[in-house]
Amino acid sequence: MRLPLPDASAAALFYAGVLVGVSFIATPAKFLAEDVPLSGLLLVGRVTFGVFAWVELVLAAVFIACTWTGRGYLLWPALVVVAVLVQHLILRQLLDERVSETVAGSISEPSGWHRTYVAIEIIKLGALFAASREAHKKDSCTSIEGSPHAETA
Repeated sequence: MRLPLPDASAAALFYAGVLVGVSFIATPAKFLAEDVPLSGLLLVGRVTFGVFAWVELVLAAVFIACTWTGRGYLLWPALVVVAVLVQHLILRQLLDERVSETVAGSISEPSGWHRTYVAIEIIKLGALFAASREAHKKDSCTSIEGSPHAETA
């Protein structure tokens, strides 16, 4: 049995919503907790992003499957894939090392890795919104005979 895929616009918006929820709401909010040591918050962040890595791989796969239509708007999905790969294969390891150092009590020099990670999240979010908009424009501008959106006489 073949499962139907959501349209590309819906897949991009769902992915963007999960991304905003984890990266821009839940993660910064945990640092507002009083009386929780920084090391504990960092360990929670490590677990959160470890789980989110797997969720994001699934979301990215569904998003790519939905946009793989040959309709010419692969720039935004490609940007999302590159962003995910850079974050998961390079930046997460660097950030993990810094968390380990901080939890061990080692004060290390400030680095720009967190800012780089956030910048890539913002780029990824923009690419998801752009992909959604482009997919919606392409889907809503064409009417295919026999599609559920085609007008009936």
